[in-house]
Amino acid sequence: MDYPMEESNIRYTGITQATSDLGCADGDLSFSHNLISQNGGMRPIVLPDAEFTLGEGERLVYIHVMSQYKNYLVTTTDGKLGFYDQDFQYELIEGFSGADSILSVSSVGNTVIVFSDEGMHYLLYRDGSYEYLGQKPPETVISFSLTGKSQVLVKSTGSNSGQSLWMIQKNSGDESWSEPVRVSREAEDVHTGDWKTYVFRKAHLDISGIVLPNKPTGNDPVPDGWSDFPDEKGGGWCICIGSVNNADGTIAWSDVYMADDKYGQGSVKFRFFANSSADEAPPCDRSATNPEGWLSYPPSVNTDEDSVFSVSLSDGFEESEYKLLEADMLDRIELSDDDKTTVSTDVLGKAALWVYEATKENKFVYPFFVRYAYRLYDGSYIMQSAPLLMVPNSSGRPAVIINRMTGKDGNFKTLYYQVVGPHVELEIHKLVLGEGLEKWKDIVTGIDIFVSEQFYNYLPNGQLEYLYSREKYAYKDAYTISRLDNYSNFGSYMYTYQKLPVLSAEALYGTSVMEIDDEEQYLLGSIVIDLPEVEDAQGDYLEKIRSNGLFYLFKSYSIDPDDEDYLKEGTVEADENQLRNLNLQKTLPDDYQTHDLIKPLYAFAYNQRLNLANVRRELFDGFPAEMQVGYNVFFMGSEIMELKNYYTIFIYVHAGDGEDIIVSQPAGEEVYYFTDYLFYPDPNAYKAVIIQGGYFNQAAEIQLTEHKSLNGAYWFSGFKAGPVYESISPADVPVASANREIVEKNKIYTSEAGNPFYFPLGGINTVGVGEIRGISSTTRALSQGQFGQFPLLVFATDGIWAMEVSDTGLYSVKQPMSRDVCTNPQSITQTDGAVVFVSDKGLMVVDGSNVDLLSAELDGPSFDPQTVDRLHDVLAKENLLEEVGDQVPVKDFLEGCRIAYDYPNARLVLFREGSPYAYVYSLNSRTWATMSANFVTEVTDYPNSYLQRTTGEVVNLSQKQDYDDTGKEVRIFLLSRPMKLGDDALKTVNAVVNRGQMRRMEGAVMVFASHDGMNYVPIGSARGYRVTRLQGSPYRYFRVAIVRDMHIGESLAQTSVYFTRKWRNKPR
Repeated sequence: MDYPMEESNIRYTGITQATSDLGCADGDLSFSHNLISQNGGMRPIVLPDAEFTLGEGERLVYIHVMSQYKNYLVTTTDGKLGFYDQDFQYELIEGFSGADSILSVSSVGNTVIVFSDEGMHYLLYRDGSYEYLGQKPPETVISFSLTGKSQVLVKSTGSNSGQSLWMIQKNSGDESWSEPVRVSREAEDVHTGDWKTYVFRKAHLDISGIVLPNKPTGNDPVPDGWSDFPDEKGGGWCICIGSVNNADGTIAWSDVYMADDKYGQGSVKFRFFANSSADEAPPCDRSATNPEGWLSYPPSVNTDEDSVFSVSLSDGFEESEYKLLEADMLDRIELSDDDKTTVSTDVLGKAALWVYEATKENKFVYPFFVRYAYRLYDGSYIMQSAPLLMVPNSSGRPAVIINRMTGKDGNFKTLYYQVVGPHVELEIHKLVLGEGLEKWKDIVTGIDIFVSEQFYNYLPNGQLEYLYSREKYAYKDAYTISRLDNYSNFGSYMYTYQKLPVLSAEALYGTSVMEIDDEEQYLLGSIVIDLPEVEDAQGDYLEKIRSNGLFYLFKSYSIDPDDEDYLKEGTVEADENQLRNLNLQKTLPDDYQTHDLIKPLYAFAYNQRLNLANVRRELFDGFPAEMQVGYNVFFMGSEIMELKNYYTIFIYVHAGDGEDIIVSQPAGEEVYYFTDYLFYPDPNAYKAVIIQGGYFNQAAEIQLTEHKSLNGAYWFSGFKAGPVYESISPADVPVASANREIVEKNKIYTSEAGNPFYFPLGGINTVGVGEIRGISSTTRALSQGQFGQFPLLVFATDGIWAMEVSDTGLYSVKQPMSRDVCTNPQSITQTDGAVVFVSDKGLMVVDGSNVDLLSAELDGPSFDPQTVDRLHDVLAKENLLEEVGDQVPVKDFLEGCRIAYDYPNARLVLFREGSPYAYVYSLNSRTWATMSANFVTEVTDYPNSYLQRTTGEVVNLSQKQDYDDTGKEVRIFLLSRPMKLGDDALKTVNAVVNRGQMRRMEGAVMVFASHDGMNYVPIGSARGYRVTRLQGSPYRYFRVAIVRDMHIGESLAQTSVYFTRKWRNKPR
């Protein structure tokens, strides 16, 4: 008997290739074009209508969305960048070029970051337009100097009302001094007869020597420009005596004389004494050559008491011993044990007071560092300057100089001393704001100046032991780089007095601290009290300078010219008590490579932080010489002359691959000199070559040392001889490297939250040892209950790494999740709770701690359309030949694909630019299909995903579609894999009926059959939804093809195949 007709209802799945044709299930498909399994049926893949259309040659690269706006950034074929606003009005972004080399675009807040081969480019959106800022803020050059006075400690401050200045005079040929006369005037002075007025004025100096002021004219007892007492500290005072006719008030003025013996005695000598009495003259031995207590210069009368302190000794010194020390015939003499305690208590207290007087006025006395940095809108700092060593006093201690000693019977028991040294203010000597910095005003809100603590070189609570001959004093060569208003030694070429010239022999260009002030004769004294040194004095003192890494806020400036605290040249006016309370101020975090130009291959914005990976870092050129020196100046007449020269600095940096990179900052337009300290912000820098002179005629080589506390390398002279220069030929001058890039393939830079301009050291992570290919994030926990459970995923050549969020909001590398390697970085795509990417295996998904293969069904041999007879003709007739009949192997397709995520339908669209088809994967049904495609790019604005067609149309994949819209349809094509319909016995297919919600008479159905499962021939076809009345020879394997137009509301539920088995036991 005959077998009855059987029915098999086949539900289609999707494209498969993994199983063989003989092992695949009925319902697996070779082609499922524009048709995918969804909600229990096969539904057409119909894209939404285009949201907008771009102009010819325009390409969508980014969508910048904030609560108030939505802008579409596009590039043009001529390399320009522009944008369309939400009203679709176009505007070109001026200043930016090279749009054709864009790698990616990201944003944080109203800042858009464009990544290209040249690095990062910042665009700021404000007032309805984008302004191109540049790649980083421009460098600002600030040169610092010190200015002030050599300050002697005084007992109290006030006016001259409580003190009188007395004078004696000896003309040439006189045997004795005149009677003391009070030369300072009091308001209550009454003259009953003719009288004399004594007025003072400073001389000035020009290249020809000392120039005395012209004598006064007129009848004013104190003429303009003159004073009746020396009202400033410092030497160089002149005196003029006026004889006043009390009857008519006329004055006859004398010649002008130098009042200070140091500057030439001339025909008249003067001696001065200050006391607190306006009536009682001080004692004076008029017959003595130098009357005791009388000074050969006029002291400034501006204190209630003078500046000489005294201390009484228990034992004291023999006069002969003291005289030997004073004559440099002894190196030192030791105080007795009792006197050590007495002198230490008195002198160290005065030294502390001398420091206090300076710091309460924000004045510096010891070496310190200064540096500045850009302050950003969130309070962070970038592009810090090199630490600049400022030297008010290289010895790190005040000078305590004995004025005189007195006693009786050859034993000196009263010691008179003064505490002196520079009290200086920090000054901005020269300022050159970075060109174009005003564009960055919303980002760079100011420039802040920071200083270190001062470095001192004595124990404030130690014990004094010796008096030293000044010539044998360890710190007699101490120097300052300060400009001191009361300094009047102008160079050894003019005066033989000073033992060190203004320009020191070691090319330190420092002024001698021991010779800086000629206000008081103590500086001509020959004996010094040495303060007790710190342990291992020089080593500890210098080591503090070498290792210092703490900088405290000293002054904040604005870069807005309209602000009151606008940055300008001149004295740095810090807040009251800023220096005294320095350690309570905000500290400057260490700078990490913010001067370098960062060029990442990959970037990912997450949680308002910008993450950069696979970085090329172009090294900073280095700081110009004018930023690395403290300016020293000296008076030449009324002008201030700078000590100048040209300097070019070449820095050698180990690149890490055995090669060196040489960077250089050429000499600026002005000329400069070099001092004690040099810094480069990279610890791998190991050497510097300094070229001196405009024609590269001299060079010095110095070795750099990695800094213990800062990210950088430095050289420090130790206050010894500076760089040694030797002649050099032009051929031997170093050449800066053409390629200054250091490649960091396995590093990730993470910015501060909400600040894509600053990448702190704590946000830099090294991931494995491979090369990072991309970054993404997931919102599904790696494990339950962990802190920072939603990690950042890093795709590298040594696997996938998870970076968890720390309590600071930054990341730390936790562990490798998988050894799967992403081979196509542009395929990395974030979905709702997972991340998909392409590896050698195929399309992968990271979901929580699991990494699975999504494209396992496609891992097999590609279908060959030539095995189905007449299929080529069908595809050509239906205009599907290019989309369906000419597909490349799946593996090749995945290697260059990009992925768009269809959020409402939970589908992935894998496309290649220029390909007429794309693969579609349904995350819900876990099935594959293809679709018609002419896409060129994809831009994500989560949850929206935009696809741009070659025609310029831009489609939002995530737009929810209306299934009742029957006007939108697409041509679908379906070809099943071999259907076995049970076993492989011979069968005759009698009818094929497609069942679903669709138009009955639309399209066509074709049936192909095969005996061997490899080559198929058509056995029937019909228009509409079914093929019936099929007869003829039986076959073992069958394929069903469907081609038709379907609108979005239609679906194919299943295909019913009716067939009849053939007898197996009947001979044929």
